[in-house]
Amino acid sequence: MNNLENMDPHFRRFVEKIDKVVKMETEEKTITSKVAEHMGDLLKHEDIIPEAYKKPNPDKYTLYPLYVAPDNSFSIASAVWDVGQSTPIHDHRTWGVIGIVQGEENEIHYEFSTNAQPKKVMERQLKKGMSLFAARLIKMSTKSLVLQMYRALESMFTEETSGKSSGECTIWKQGR
Repeated sequence: MNNLENMDPHFRRFVEKIDKVVKMETEEKTITSKVAEHMGDLLKHEDIIPEAYKKPNPDKYTLYPLYVAPDNSFSIASAVWDVGQSTPIHDHRTWGVIGIVQGEENEIHYEFSTNAQPKKVMERQLKKGMSLFAARLIKMSTKSLVLQMYRALESMFTEETSGKSSGECTIWKQGR
């Protein structure tokens, strides 16, 4: 969907603002703070994502690419979960911001303990309209439509899940 002319005007302005932030700022904390602020503004508007990018896959969590900056400095995707679907525990390895467009999301944060087993450290319910920094080691579930944005193209993953976590990830490639 990378053509800005075919996007919702609010989404198009959001992309333009994010492009400026990413080009002007170097500190992760500053970037994520500004991106989250702009994401919050974007989420006030309805129908920012075309219907074709809101459809759940009955077999697994789905990630639809919406926009990739020409220089690959950031990417935006629509992430869709159906009831009972979840991601495996994963780490995006970069800064990120998520915004809840529809539904709710259950987010569980983990850290690795000394025996290399993930240890649950926090759980929270994210509701429609919320925008926040993406955690580094998380598992997400519950029926929702989420706008995800990350620093680089290489950080966008498609996690293969089917009601249970398979733990398999594939790097998302442009044109896929």
